[in-house]
Amino acid sequence: MRLQSKQLWLLRHAKAEVHQTTDYDRPLAEKGIRQISRISKAMPGLQLPDHIISSPALRAKQTTQLLCEQLNISFDTVQWDQRIYEASTSQLITILEQATPEHCVLFVGHNPGFEGLFEYLTGGLTRSPADFIHYTIPTATLVQIDMPDNWKTLNPGCAQLNTMIYPNKKR
Repeated sequence: MRLQSKQLWLLRHAKAEVHQTTDYDRPLAEKGIRQISRISKAMPGLQLPDHIISSPALRAKQTTQLLCEQLNISFDTVQWDQRIYEASTSQLITILEQATPEHCVLFVGHNPGFEGLFEYLTGGLTRSPADFIHYTIPTATLVQIDMPDNWKTLNPGCAQLNTMIYPNKKR
């Protein structure tokens, strides 16, 4: 399979405080702040994203802001999209199909939507049960997916996993 020129990165928000307020307003825990620091240190060898689409829920917003600060990425590249919070796989696909993809788009958000989107794009949902591989996306994990050039119609299995970077593991 040829290396595709476009990439989608999924970054699940970092570890948040336990429910002390509404789910939407949960801030990052100290552990979450450390997780983003570790992820940002793994990213300089990668091409930085051209565009960021993030959930505005507090923990995702703080994750996005910390990452941008640590990588010197302008906040102008961030698009805050309320639809990402509690989004289903089909809602996330719609957001991507409506986006104007540049070379690399970073999506910051939540599970279970991100795991469903990942499985849809990489064909996990079209495999037989014997061949199915379920990847979990823990907090502050960065998933790099090689995407097709045209994002206007995203079909199951149209993309390929490039790599997963976990905040607590070496690459």
